[in-house]
Amino acid sequence: MFSSMVKMARQRSVGELKKNNGHYLLVNVASGRVLDVSGAKCANGTNVQQYELNHTNAQLWDFVSRQDGGYFIKSCLGDYVLDISGGSVSNGANAQIFGWNATNAQVWSLIKIAQTIDDGLYRLGSMIDGSQVVDVPGGSLNDTAQVQLYGSNDTLAQYWTFAYNKSTGYYTVRSAVSGKVLGCRGGGVSNGTAVQQYVENGTTAQWWRVVANADGSVSLISANSGLALDVPGANSSNGSKLQLYAANGTMAQKWTLSVPSVFLHDGLYEIYSRVDGNRLVDVAGGSKADDAKLQVWNRNGTLAQKWSISVCDDGSVLLKCANSGKYISQSDGKLTSVKESTEGSHWVPRVSPKGGLILVNAVSGTVIDLTGGNAAAGTALQLYFNNLTAAQAWHFVSTSLVDDGYYVVVNQSNDGRVLDVAGGSCNAGTRVQLYSANGTNAQKWRVRALGNGVYSLTAFVSGKALDVPGGNASNGSFVQQWDWNGSGAQMWVFRLADEGGIAIYSALNDGAYALADTSSGLVLDDSSCSLWRFDSTVVSEQPYADANAAQKRLVDIAYSVPSPGYNLCSERISRVFNAAGYGYADGDACDMFWAYCRDSNRANLKVGMIIAVPSHSNTWAGSIWGHIAIYIGDGKVIENIGRINVRGLDDWVNYYGTTYTPLWGWYRNIALC
Repeated sequence: MFSSMVKMARQRSVGELKKNNGHYLLVNVASGRVLDVSGAKCANGTNVQQYELNHTNAQLWDFVSRQDGGYFIKSCLGDYVLDISGGSVSNGANAQIFGWNATNAQVWSLIKIAQTIDDGLYRLGSMIDGSQVVDVPGGSLNDTAQVQLYGSNDTLAQYWTFAYNKSTGYYTVRSAVSGKVLGCRGGGVSNGTAVQQYVENGTTAQWWRVVANADGSVSLISANSGLALDVPGANSSNGSKLQLYAANGTMAQKWTLSVPSVFLHDGLYEIYSRVDGNRLVDVAGGSKADDAKLQVWNRNGTLAQKWSISVCDDGSVLLKCANSGKYISQSDGKLTSVKESTEGSHWVPRVSPKGGLILVNAVSGTVIDLTGGNAAAGTALQLYFNNLTAAQAWHFVSTSLVDDGYYVVVNQSNDGRVLDVAGGSCNAGTRVQLYSANGTNAQKWRVRALGNGVYSLTAFVSGKALDVPGGNASNGSFVQQWDWNGSGAQMWVFRLADEGGIAIYSALNDGAYALADTSSGLVLDDSSCSLWRFDSTVVSEQPYADANAAQKRLVDIAYSVPSPGYNLCSERISRVFNAAGYGYADGDACDMFWAYCRDSNRANLKVGMIIAVPSHSNTWAGSIWGHIAIYIGDGKVIENIGRINVRGLDDWVNYYGTTYTPLWGWYRNIALC
């Protein structure tokens, strides 16, 4: 490296010296071109450039030493030396040849770039606050993600592989989570340039000099600009984005290096291929057989794609399928699944240069590999020798046992029986039971995570929550549906069972009682539990959670507008929508049916739509004027029957659909979504 004595932090050139007939060539290591006097012109101010090697005197230089250790760099064209125009200290100042004047603009120091740290994996801690480290936000895999400071958490997002290049004298610094390298955004050379991760491109924007400081720390200097990796304003709070800044020796530019030893934590994960981030490790068909095919597949949220990771004392890990309770193992050079872990079930995680982890079998030394590097859904996994390709790199993403959504909750000991609201009732206090699967809304449940492994289950047919009566969790207590009240009686803890599947425990009494299928029916029990599978299902109508602000506002108004009296169902509809700002529609339910209701496909039923029949056989008034309600989501409607009444959609359709098929549509044809 050549540095002008004008200001060594600014005027830098990255190169190597090659002797040629007693003189020197100055070769730029980034481009391979040599330092050249433009046009071989012998005159003060002639520009100096990089140029292809041509072996002329315009490219040959002599070094004249000074007593202070500096050098004049003399051109072989004549009595001219390498000079910084005007003695400028600015970025971009021009280099030229000029007659000898012995000013600092003509004095250069040679700094040998040497390997200062061993190649390897490191954590970069800030000297401002030792608990804060260089981090890729959210473990992003994306180009241009700007790195930040964040509290140390022993994840791959905070580990960096340093690799020294003897040809250039610089390091590349590669993210363990993404495989992308640290560099300056856009090749920037000014103070404040963002420091980001980006796919390796071989430019000096991604090269770093690691400077060892007297206090044991290091500084990272960009080869592109001579600027240092810096914490803006020395602000060490979580999320502080890192930048380049003129080297100043402050704590904001000093970093400690430590060698990480933790690559995974105990927990539940999905394992994605680095060949294609949309494919993850899956057990074909959710099989529980020892010889079940391991493959990559599109995400479907099932337990067959979720893996319980246990970290052993020696740093190896065990990978247990959440669905089968079996460990991924190797036997006779093949992948297999086993109920009890063996030596062949231990996998040693190693950071891949492609980002993510390589899983090395502790017995055979072979690794889990995507056959042929083919990420098509259904491609099998295999054991293969380690070749450091993306086919052997895996990205571990922490996950929950069950995603928020709608499910049929299946008893795994009897796939034909599922969690069911007795009779499909919408009434609070109705018992929840096990019943043969029949595809009705009485067997569809909305699962919602409440945090800390606690969930709620809401019956789609009624919008009511799975509940322990009276909050009394004890042996033999049955369960029911009840209006949501947020109490512990309506909170449920999901636990992964050793043998695979999910056990559902009441959050009451420290989670001691589980849902169990007994001779007395579905009850709570502290000595046994049923195991459950959550099969994703499609609800026919728009759920309330998916409604927009206008739809939810209308539902709020529908609850607040009072009843105008008996036999005035359509009058209340008009009052509700008028209060919401959608105008007043004259006519009875029969009129509104024919004017606005045209659809019977439940997939098209949206929150805020009116649902009506022009006639029904249950009352004399209904046979003449029909009946009408508003769909409010989650399988429920709100109606006026002389009082405000909330009723299950299935119940409403079955009761009023005796003469005509109920239809739905937007009031006054004004669509709310």
